[in-house]
Amino acid sequence: TVIDAEDAGRILRLAAGAKASNLTLANFQMLSAMAQVTTLRGVALDARHAVVEDCIIRDGKVGAVKSWEHYIYLEGTVMRRTTVANCRYTGTETAIWGNSAGVAIYALSQSVLEDVTVEDCRTKGGNSGGKSIAAPVVLSDSSMSHSIVRRNSECYAESASSAGGLLLYGASALTDTLVESNSVAQHHSGSVVGGVNMNASSTAAIDRCIIRGNSMGSSLQNTPTVAGGILASYGSTLRNCLVYGNSGPASASTAVASGSAGGVAMRSNSGSATGRMENCTVYGNTLAYNPNAAGV
Repeated sequence: TVIDAEDAGRILRLAAGAKASNLTLANFQMLSAMAQVTTLRGVALDARHAVVEDCIIRDGKVGAVKSWEHYIYLEGTVMRRTTVANCRYTGTETAIWGNSAGVAIYALSQSVLEDVTVEDCRTKGGNSGGKSIAAPVVLSDSSMSHSIVRRNSECYAESASSAGGLLLYGASALTDTLVESNSVAQHHSGSVVGGVNMNASSTAAIDRCIIRGNSMGSSLQNTPTVAGGILASYGSTLRNCLVYGNSGPASASTAVASGSAGGVAMRSNSGSATGRMENCTVYGNTLAYNPNAAGV
């Protein structure tokens, strides 16, 4: 079954206990009037304590709309064997000074994502507190496994924890997943990573994943830590992973140089526990302006 929104608003909301399967949701758009509705969070799909299986969610867009909206909002929901593709922020890189726009999947409250592909999506971050988070996939106390996150990007963020691929919060877990060819173009401040950002997390873990070919643009200002592949801090852990072929920015301000890496950046914040790396292979990463930090 195909549900085509024809560029006009929301598509589907699933209440507790509901299940959606074998659906294609297409051509949905975030409209200005929708930004005022605070009880709904998903333009294509808003699922709360539900199940989503064998679906395709594609071709969404949001322009210069100040909103904390996501294409897919999952709360305590299981999503399996689903592809999310070409959900894109279509405004200019500096059009919004405010909230984030175009997060493809925002999963929280023990949501579980299995065999999910997220590709060719584009987000833009903001500068408004918790609404400033920006990444194509955001996990908050949730898990993702046996999945693919590739060719996604973040075009610009004023001040946020951001990533071209995934952003992990709380007790989130990423396992047996390929994260490749994601990128960030511009960033003003905050922490920013081409692949996976665990900066705002205390117990997040990445295990048995491949993180490759992710990259950072050179237009960066006032950023304390940047990384091409992964940023791990606040006690988060990276285990049994292969991290290669990622690249940090070619140039950066003095404020970011000491905390950056091409492959994996590890740090502690204000006396908190630092990130940990166990039994990983890190090679072939680059950081042009500081080759000594190309790997870790």
